[in-house]
Amino acid sequence: MRRQIEATREQLGQTVEELAAKADLGSRARDKTAETKDRIREKATDVRDRLRGRAADGTGQVQQAQGKAAELAGQAQAKAVEVAGQAQEKAAAVGTQVRDRAAHAVQVAQDGAPRQVKETADSVVRAGRGNGRQILAAGAGGVVVLAVVLSRRKRRSARRGGRRS
Repeated sequence: MRRQIEATREQLGQTVEELAAKADLGSRARDKTAETKDRIREKATDVRDRLRGRAADGTGQVQQAQGKAAELAGQAQAKAVEVAGQAQEKAAAVGTQVRDRAAHAVQVAQDGAPRQVKETADSVVRAGRGNGRQILAAGAGGVVVLAVVLSRRKRRSARRGGRRS
């Protein structure tokens, strides 16, 4: 019986301790707080490690994008230089064609034009040689227009004269 009483007392002591621990809200709150802090620290460490990994990946992607942008800029610059060269070549060819056609137009106009028109054309050609292609082209165009106008006047007067006779 004594043994039974002692065993019962021991069980009762443990039960009382368990009840006291459950009843001690401050202690329970501290334990729960410590557990929560530990879980939060673990999660924060995991998140930090993942973010560092992503940041490293992002930095690598940014560096790749910068390299690609520099490469594309170089290609664009090379293409611009190429196109500019082609444009200069074409402009030179067109300038030569304009000069040749203007000279031909001047020659045609001079061949069929009166003395006054020939003198004007000669002065335009001389001015064009001294001042560049633009003046030459403009003068030649003017001579052509003048020759056409005079030619039409001749035709009209010839038609009128032909009707009267």
